[in-house]
Formats: sequence, C-alpha cells, structure tokens
Amino acid sequence: MKLSLRLAALLVLTAVSLAAFAGCEAIRGIAAGVTLTSNCILLPKDCPYPVLFVANYSGNNVARYNEPYHTVSGPNYTYPDVSPVGIAVNDKYLVTDRTDGSVTAFSFPILKGVMLQAHFGTSAGGFMAFDPNGNLWATSQNAVVVEYVPPFSNSTTESNGLTDGITDSYGIAFDSSGDMFISNADSSGTIVMYQPPYATLRTIITVPEANPHLHGLAVDGSQLLVADTANNEVLVYNLPLSGNTPAVTFSVTAALGLTVDYKNVLYVSEQGNNKIDEFVPPFSNGMSPSNTFTNGLDGAFGLAVAPHT
Repeated sequence: MKLSLRLAALLVLTAVSLAAFAGCEAIRGIAAGVTLTSNCILLPKDCPYPVLFVANYSGNNVARYNEPYHTVSGPNYTYPDVSPVGIAVNDKYLVTDRTDGSVTAFSFPILKGVMLQAHFGTSAGGFMAFDPNGNLWATSQNAVVVEYVPPFSNSTTESNGLTDGITDSYGIAFDSSGDMFISNADSSGTIVMYQPPYATLRTIITVPEANPHLHGLAVDGSQLLVADTANNEVLVYNLPLSGNTPAVTFSVTAALGLTVDYKNVLYVSEQGNNKIDEFVPPFSNGMSPSNTFTNGLDGAFGLAVAPHT
C-alpha cells in the first residue's frame, strides 16, 4: 500500500510538473510549425529544434532557450544553480561547475521542483564537455584537466587527471573521433590536443595573436573554434590541426563561451555584456553575427546545446 501511495504521488507530481513546463513553454514561444511534446519538455534531445543552455554566473541559474532564441522574451525555463561557470549536456545529464572546483549533475528528465542531482568533485572550475563515451571532462582554471565517470553521485571522484602541456586550462571540446582539445587561458596562448585513451599529449599549437586570453572551444565537425577574449575575436582552425595560423578570424567583443548546434551554427557569449551572438556557417573573415540576444542573460559564461536525435 505504501508503495502504491508513493507511486500515485509521484504520478500526480509529474503531471503537475509537466503542466507547469508546458505552460512555461507556451508563454515563451515555440518556433512556428513545431508541435511541442512532453518528451521534448523533459528530454531536450527529443526536441525538433536545438535547445541551448546558458550558465548564468551572476544570475545563479542555468537558462534554457528553445530555438529561435533571439525572438523570445526570456528563457523558456531556468534551473537554480549557484554561480555556474562551465556547462555540458548529453542525453542523460545536464552538468555545471563552480569556481570552488565542484560539479553539479542534474539527471534527465528534469521535472520542475524534482531536480534529481548530485554534487561532487574538487578539481573542476572551468568549462566542461562529454567525450564520445559519455565521460565528463572538466578544465580547472589551473594546470590540470580532470575526468568524471558516470553514473554520478555525491561520492563521485576524479578518475583521471591530465597535466602534460596544461598550464591554465579553460576551454575544452571533442571532435567526432574523440580527439580532445584544451585551451590554456594564460599568456602562453596554447591549445593542446589529446587522442583516446587520453594518456599522451599529441599536439600543441600557439595562436599568433599578441597577449591572447583563450577561453571557450567548440568543434563544428571540420573546424576548431577558439574564443580569444582579450583580442575580442574567434579563431577558426581547420582540422586536423596543422600550424599556428587560423584559417579564419572574426570579431566578437570579449568572446568567452562557445557552442555549436547540430546545424553547425555557432553561439558565443560575450564576457560582461550579457549577450550571445549567433554565427551561421560558412565562417569567413570579418563576418558579423546573424542574430544576437540578451533576454534572460545575467553573467553568461559557459554554453551548451543539447544533443539531437
């Protein structure tokens, strides 16, 4: 009887949460011609459009936006979180980290008011990304990059630490073959590359810009995108990496966090400006953003787009 009562209560709570989510989605707006389903609300990977998550450091939340982001009056939903810096998402987890080195993991489906989560780790603090095997890697704003292996719980600890070539790790991204790219945010201006199983450093390149300050990285399939905050630009390198000179550069004020969606559209957060810029490929020298938006941003740092099925 107790089990039945608990199950009934959970079903009622789920129905209430779904209704609340659906109402929020309807208020904020959905792309024309798109039918919103409960699966899309709870599992962003099932949405018929890209879903963007933003780590709002100053706002103490993660903001979720449904495409088209620039036409909405604010996030479709926000998840409370304490000063998130990095953010990553796959089909099972939404994860963030903080400058104290800890990681918070929210398990999908995330129901309003029923946020199943774990809090763990001591060595994160920069940006994060999932590798093709579903393991989480986090930079540290320090001389190490650490790995966390799911399933996540409050007792999860670092299972691997990379230090070779890493001086002030901040940005991180993976390509489709699993190659890992890491940016160093100090004056070295270096990007390092590891290949699976991530035991040995393979490549180091140095950006040619003066006094660089590298943060976010993203991979669009055939190109590595690099945010140089100090020089107010995004650098585009063809893959595989060969040489220090980028193929393309274009201006973005205080470029910080980067992510790409499954259409290879690039999104860039501007440090201190509470603005996100959208760039549609092909990328070219001196290009301008196709759209920008500011609604609901409060200290936007890391960005992540949910995987699409």
